Amino acid sequence: MVINGIYQRKKEKDRIFSGKLLAFIKVVLLCMVIGMGIVACGNSGQQGSLSISVNGEKVSQEEYLQIMKERKFFVERYFADSFQADISEKGFWEGSFGGENPCQRLIDDTISTLLTQRAMYSLAEERGYIEDGSYQGILERLEKENTLRAAKIERGEVVYGLTSFSLAQWMDYEEGILQETFCNDLENKEMQLTDEERNEFLGTEEWEDQDGIPGITVGFDQELRKAKYANLIEQRAEEAELLIDEDAVYKFTLQNLTG
Repeated sequence: MVINGIYQRKKEKDRIFSGKLLAFIKVVLLCMVIGMGIVACGNSGQQGSLSISVNGEKVSQEEYLQIMKERKFFVERYFADSFQADISEKGFWEGSFGGENPCQRLIDDTISTLLTQRAMYSLAEERGYIEDGSYQGILERLEKENTLRAAKIERGEVVYGLTSFSLAQWMDYEEGILQETFCNDLENKEMQLTDEERNEFLGTEEWEDQDGIPGITVGFDQELRKAKYANLIEQRAEEAELLIDEDAVYKFTLQNLTG
């Protein structure tokens, strides 16, 4: 009888332990599901994964998508104008027109723009014009500028230009300032001009005076410096170390176009 009682108590303890273990497993599984849901919400609007780095720095999904969405219109117009493609047709991005795939062309255009932007901002950081040339640095300066303008408006002060910037507007504005700053900084050896460079520039279609006749005028040197700056940025973009998982990027791009 004593042995039987001990056995019954053991069975009861085993039953209680099994119940607690099952409850614990259910809690763990619930937490995993909630965690996956939070990640999914955090990535809403961003389908798939991305694998790109430039000069050892990873490109975020946000940065890639921001450029991709800007370039999407131009790619659509290219295929509509060149091949009379129906850009609203299902399967457009996976299709082929004259041997070209719209999705791949958009990827190439996006990467090219990305490399140019990275080249411009990294150069500005190297020369001390900005403290942070990363994409996050751009977002922080945008937020700071919009906050300053909002504060001025609230105080009744005059705000010149836009009352606030979108990201695209801010980047256009800032890139223009960076170009002007670099070109006007004659301590940059790239902006020191020679007569040979002037003569060579005179013979190109890039320069004509107000009458349409090539010649040296007041703005000549400045236009030559702008051309040299553009060439410098292009060279830096071409020399950048680009690591990309092409299959993953194609899938990511297509999912965000059609998903």
